Amino acid sequence: MKTLLISGAPNPTGQTAFLENLFKQHMSGDVTTLSSFSANLSPCVDCKYCTHTFGCSIIDDMDIVYDAMNTFDNIVISAPIYFAALPGPMLNILSRFQLIFAARNIRRESVSLKPKHGAIILNLGGFDPSKYGPEAALASSKMLLKLNNAELLGTVIAWKTDTLPVYEDEAVRREVIELAAKLSERPAS
Repeated sequence: MKTLLISGAPNPTGQTAFLENLFKQHMSGDVTTLSSFSANLSPCVDCKYCTHTFGCSIIDDMDIVYDAMNTFDNIVISAPIYFAALPGPMLNILSRFQLIFAARNIRRESVSLKPKHGAIILNLGGFDPSKYGPEAALASSKMLLKLNNAELLGTVIAWKTDTLPVYEDEAVRREVIELAAKLSERPAS
């Protein structure tokens, strides 16, 4: 089993990285991590290349994600939530799936992608539900999984990590371990 973990963790010793490492410790098979902060990932520049051909004119580490569309069994999105959204480098990745949209909706071509399973791991600090929450970050994460033909099997959200760090939150740690077990036992169909 092969899993691609798309990481939005800016700090390699931070809370998102802690949850990712916990997940990887309990996930069977090979786990490849793509760090959106350290990888060379440009946003879509609307050059229209993909409106004529299946592919992207930008040559960078996005090829790892494109390869995942047909080689990985699982895709996991993991990130902190900043101002109700995913971090900018994660949105760069999402914008580059314009090539799927262009193939299906502009060139009217069928795009065959290997079925996969997906999971989402998010965390956010101070949370006031009357002002903002995880909805936008969840929507972007789900869109990324959908574009990759990945069925969402589970979501873990660590709340108020400014007052209860994930290292101390037994419930969140248990949810991450259970999510890894769920993905490990269910091969994509």
